[in-house]
This record gives sequence, structure tokens and C-alpha cells, in this order.
Amino acid sequence: MVPASFLGSYFGLIAWMGAMKYTQASIAAALTQLNTIFIFILASIFLKEEVTRAKIVAVIIAFVGAFLASFP
Repeated sequence: MVPASFLGSYFGLIAWMGAMKYTQASIAAALTQLNTIFIFILASIFLKEEVTRAKIVAVIIAFVGAFLASFP
């Protein structure tokens, strides 16, 4: 589990730096902030996390924020 957690963090950081280098920072930042939505969806599917109203509102706010930040 230790090598997987190290490599996952390492490759995630490399992908994030590549996104910031090769795209506009406003677009890359908005796309990387969508991480919250993916974590919520995957946790509810695979880990059977409870889906509450507060979590759904938080995901909607994160999505709207990323959507608004992607426009010039």
C-alpha cells in the first residue's frame, strides 16, 4: 500500500504541474478543483459513503464554482 500511495501522489502532482504548464491557469485550476466531485462520486459508489443533503450541496457549489471560473 505504501508504494501505491507514494506513486499515486507523485503522478497526481506531475499531472497537476503539467496542467498548469501547458494550459491557461484559470482553466487548469477549475478542472483540478473538480477533484471534489470525483471523490464524492467514487466514495459513494465504492466505499458506500452516505450521501447527505449537505454533501450534495457542497458538490453543486464546487461544480458551479469550477464552471464560473472557466469563463474568461
